[in-house]
Amino acid sequence: MFRMNFVSKALILSGCATLSALSMAKSVTNVEERIIGGEVAQAGAWPTIAALYSADEENVLNGQFCGGNYIGNGYVVTAAHCVHHSQASSLKVAIGLTELSQAGTQGVIADVERIYVHEAYNAVTSGFDIAILQLKTKPNISGATLANQSYFNSLGPGEELTVIGWGNRDATGNPDYPDALHQVNVPLVDSDVCRALGNGYQNVGDDAFCAGYAQGGKDSCQGDSGGPIWAVGNSSKIQVGVVSWGNGCAQANAYGVYANVGNLLSWVKSRTAGVDFTQYHDLGYVEFSDIAHEFVVSNNSTQTMTFNLKSNSGVTILDDQCSAVPLNNGERCVIKGTIGVNSAKSTSAQLTMQSDSNLVPEIKMEVAYTGIALAANDVASLFSMANSGVFSSEKPWSANNGKLQSAAITHGEESTLVVKGLEKGYLSFSYSVDSEAEYDGLKVYVNGKQKAFFSGNNVIGTETLTLDQASNEVSFVSMKDEEVTEGSDIATLSNLKFSTSNNASSGSSSGGSLGFIGLALLAGLLRRRG
Repeated sequence: MFRMNFVSKALILSGCATLSALSMAKSVTNVEERIIGGEVAQAGAWPTIAALYSADEENVLNGQFCGGNYIGNGYVVTAAHCVHHSQASSLKVAIGLTELSQAGTQGVIADVERIYVHEAYNAVTSGFDIAILQLKTKPNISGATLANQSYFNSLGPGEELTVIGWGNRDATGNPDYPDALHQVNVPLVDSDVCRALGNGYQNVGDDAFCAGYAQGGKDSCQGDSGGPIWAVGNSSKIQVGVVSWGNGCAQANAYGVYANVGNLLSWVKSRTAGVDFTQYHDLGYVEFSDIAHEFVVSNNSTQTMTFNLKSNSGVTILDDQCSAVPLNNGERCVIKGTIGVNSAKSTSAQLTMQSDSNLVPEIKMEVAYTGIALAANDVASLFSMANSGVFSSEKPWSANNGKLQSAAITHGEESTLVVKGLEKGYLSFSYSVDSEAEYDGLKVYVNGKQKAFFSGNNVIGTETLTLDQASNEVSFVSMKDEEVTEGSDIATLSNLKFSTSNNASSGSSSGGSLGFIGLALLAGLLRRRG
């Protein structure tokens, strides 16, 4: 992934990153994009447009991080990088808004039941950057029309397309995120011309296409990720693509890249056919044990299907009620098993099922987790407040002259410290970080949600975390992405104190820290908003 230039059109918001994003150098936690060089959309012109926003944020204007499009029957199409390795409960969808601030009076708000990401999605190249959200309720809204491959093939280079979203309107480094929906027209670009640019564009396959002007000036940008790009006729609007990424926004010789809906239509149909399952579930940090888990498949499609187990990795199957049993409309089946957690690593267990139906030929279910072991006694002793255990990952933290110190790590690695069973109150601490600014550093999670990210060379500061549950889990993750080394990549913690009242400010820092999560998530360059 071309980190410095590769702009995927989205960015994660304050407080909405979860442990699911923790297991990768997570392009998904660091993404962004919005409309450049366009105009305000006419009210009601785009009734299927969807805004994805954090479930923890009541204000859609503040919480919106990606776009999408309602395609009917309770489904929204968006970009994979917007929701990859996310939990359905962490986001909501607002459909049919013209102004984000008018959510509640305009459009429809819906919870998300399930997330389906294309199985071939590549977070490095952004190939197959498409996902489906299944909503808990079915809005009384007609869905958008999706292009098939034949229709897309009928469009030639130079064909004018219209992209819409609430993305950044300023490509000069001064982000400007509007309340009102915007749109801009950009021409379809010949794929060979686009690939010839290099710098990541050589990876654009048949599953994507490019649009924009060689001279730049008009484009989608951070915050637009996942939103639709349309072919608009005299009496028709057909969605031909999904906002994915670009090399900057509206730059010369740097087109916007869009997932090709026509090429991916058979996959979209397979994930909207009514066969329901949890594609990805993250257990978070798990102590060594055998975890009981049920894999459930529900058939709400129009066909009777028979599934069979194709492959199994990491699951001890105790009872397979699915294989070789016809599953009729309205029926469900369960595979019961255990997942053995016996090492302090981030990994996953996976089941793949094949069916006898061309409509849904295969489904894959994955359960991710990070095994943790008890930390050394001298590490645990520095947490003098009441807790139920202090744990470390494969790269354990250590105690050094009264401070906690992360392990030495290299590209793509993490050193994790987890404290469980903290009472309701406030946890304050001092920290230091020496890392590549914006990309590597120390992430802090409370009850699975990212609350802070400290990054930069020789950064020091203090922080106070609010622990609002009866029993709380705090995780400190020293992380390093896949490229560039600056500094020692070591983090330290000291002066850890617990209080039932907040007598400290939210935090302070010096030496270049990006501080709390709002600035921390500048680190991504996909077209998603933070």
